[in-house]
Amino acid sequence: LPITATCNLIGVSDVEAQSLADMILKIESNTGGTLKGFNDAVQQFFKAVTDERRKSPVQDTIVDTVARAEIDGQPIAEVDMLHLLWVLFLGGIDSTVHAATGGLLALFHHPKQLEALRGDPGLIKTAVEEILRWTSTSHANKRQATQDFEIHGTRIKSGDFVTVWSPSANRDEQAYPDPFRFDVRRNITRPIATFGMGGKHTCIGQYFARLELRVLLEELFRRYPNVEQAAPMVRSPAYTMQISPISSLPVRLKH
Repeated sequence: LPITATCNLIGVSDVEAQSLADMILKIESNTGGTLKGFNDAVQQFFKAVTDERRKSPVQDTIVDTVARAEIDGQPIAEVDMLHLLWVLFLGGIDSTVHAATGGLLALFHHPKQLEALRGDPGLIKTAVEEILRWTSTSHANKRQATQDFEIHGTRIKSGDFVTVWSPSANRDEQAYPDPFRFDVRRNITRPIATFGMGGKHTCIGQYFARLELRVLLEELFRRYPNVEQAAPMVRSPAYTMQISPISSLPVRLKH
């Protein structure tokens, strides 16, 4: 579902994109060449797409907009254009998939919360936020300090690398009461680390991801209100410091 939705949004063929998406599950933490191969394949894919779009009069997708973008009157650099499309594509076909499967697994692990959601579809909006907090799809984000500063007694020098660990930040006792409790009724009033905590590095696709998850849950429980886990979950061999994707989560669809 996220792959199809993402391809419709950015205007590329879901058949072609699926072949790239399949590569993600084959990436292993100890094979850097595999990761580079995937990144190169995505870049080459969008290079061919944008070259073709520049020849077309149609200009109604994100790819068209990016391909023709200008900065201070000059065309956007190709490397910047391809990396921007790479980020949009990867977030759409990867992060949202993990949030959806991880969220469903969390509901199976918390039957009382699952029952509450079945009984009151109005809880889906808050459930989506809690799922995003709980699953913390991307585990770590590395940044480089641009100036000297001190935080909670720790001095950081300009140029130092720092890492935000999203699962930890999303379970900060000062930010979320009883943070180790999964609660579909939780009223989250501050940014969650899942999307970058605000600022210029905030996830560009966060609203699209929320929409996908909301529609997915609404339709799932409308059509199969008694859906249940049918077999153990299996983690993907692509488990890394960055992500811990689920490759298989069998479910039994029950009306």
